[in-house]
Amino acid sequence: MNQQPTKRSPGRPAEFGPRVTKAVRLDPELDEALKLHAAECDLSANLLINRAIKAYLDEATVRLDDKVEQRVALEASARQVSMSLLVNHAVLDYLDHLIPVDDQLRTAS
Repeated sequence: MNQQPTKRSPGRPAEFGPRVTKAVRLDPELDEALKLHAAECDLSANLLINRAIKAYLDEATVRLDDKVEQRVALEASARQVSMSLLVNHAVLDYLDHLIPVDDQLRTAS
């Protein structure tokens, strides 16, 4: 018995790991554009959708990482400013202790 190898769909890998089936509702115009693009690229619509979702999530992850880094930097700056104010307050308290200032002078300024 001589069997011909079955032709696989364009873009479908010969071997692939576990897959999950998802149902997605597309606007008819988007579905038609996806089919045309898949045919032009000789790829399956499924492969294009997987690539698009992966690219979107990769970009979203980068943006989230950037936001986390920005927040960490802002928190570090806030801690530095807070520490600086604390030190300045301590220095002023110390100077007040060394050089007593008349309460009348303090309220006048």
